[in-house]
Order: sequence, then structure tokens, then C-alpha cells
Amino acid sequence: FSSNANFLEYYYPSPVNEEILPTLSTPVLKKYKKNCNHIIMVGHSGFPENNHLEIFYQLRRFKHNFILLVPLSYGKKDYINEIIKKGRELFGDQFIPLTEYIDPRTYIELLSEVDVALFNGNRQIGVGNIRSLIYLGKKVYLKPSTTTFSSFIDRGVTIFDITQLDNISFDELMTIDFDTETNRTNILNTFSTERLLSLHQDIFSS
Repeated sequence: FSSNANFLEYYYPSPVNEEILPTLSTPVLKKYKKNCNHIIMVGHSGFPENNHLEIFYQLRRFKHNFILLVPLSYGKKDYINEIIKKGRELFGDQFIPLTEYIDPRTYIELLSEVDVALFNGNRQIGVGNIRSLIYLGKKVYLKPSTTTFSSFIDRGVTIFDITQLDNISFDELMTIDFDTETNRTNILNTFSTERLLSLHQDIFSS
């Protein structure tokens, strides 16, 4: 825009507070995990921007027993119905759609049970979910063409390339081969309450 304005960094609070570690006293997905060792989360909402079907077709080649968790509590109704229908067709009882809102504490407990999360958007979406998953030590895949990917990489966070999904095995997909503590520290350094307050002070004192 050829602007001479000063850039002041800003983040808004997330309803999912990643600084509160879940107790896991009543795991949300326990009833689904009796015969499944892994939970894969796809997307964060029922909007077409998540490109769910592309990921569904890539995952169906895996014959392993895993839960496919798909948050669909808001978005476009027709699209949500389509995703649910296709998810059940491809994955049967392994497909678990989340169609209702749940409270933030329960939601972060749910995220803590996820092993790998796949976000196939072509732009910045689902950042609140992504940063919480990273804080909880989860493996997150994004498109490298998005600002979300580059933003986390610039902050020293390990993120994985979702465009390589067709080229990796199930074991490679699920393996935690990175420093989860470094990821957690870098998330806190960027998104903690103290950091948020500092950014607001910079804005209102300038």
C-alpha cells in the first residue's frame, strides 16, 4: 500500500488457553480408543477452505487402525453434510465428526489426545487450534505456501509439509521426530498472556 505507517505486532486472545495443561482425568475420546492406537485430526471447521476431501483420499491408502477426528461444529451446512457422508463412506466407524460446540477446557483435553493434525487450507486458518496443538506437543502439517507455515517457522517452531503426505508411510506420518519442548517454549514466547499484554502496552503507549 506504499504506507509509511509503523508496524506494531498484535495478537488477540484465544478462547483455548494452551497454558492450562489438561488433567486428562476423563479423556474425551477414550470410548473410541479401545481398538485404535492413533488419532489424526483434519481441519478445524466445516468450511470448504479446509479441503477435507483431498486429505481423506490421501489417508484412505493407510490400512492402519486410526481415528479420524474432524471438527465440524460450524461452517456451511451442505458442505458439513457432504464431509460427514464421505468420511463415513471412506472410514466407517473410524470417522468421528465433531458437530457440536464444546467448552474450551474439554476441547483442549480433546486436542491433547490427538497425535497428528492436518490443516490443508490454502491460506491462514485455524491458528488457534494449530498453536494449541503445537503447545501440547503434537505433530502439525500445513501447506508451506501459507503465511501460517512461514510465521511458525520464523519463530523456531517445527512444522511439517502437508504436500508430502503422498510420499510418506504411516509410521513416518505418526513419528514424533522433533523437539516438542522447543516448540512449546517458542509458542509461549509468542502467544503467552505476558507477551499479549506487552504487545498491547506497546500499541497504546505509542
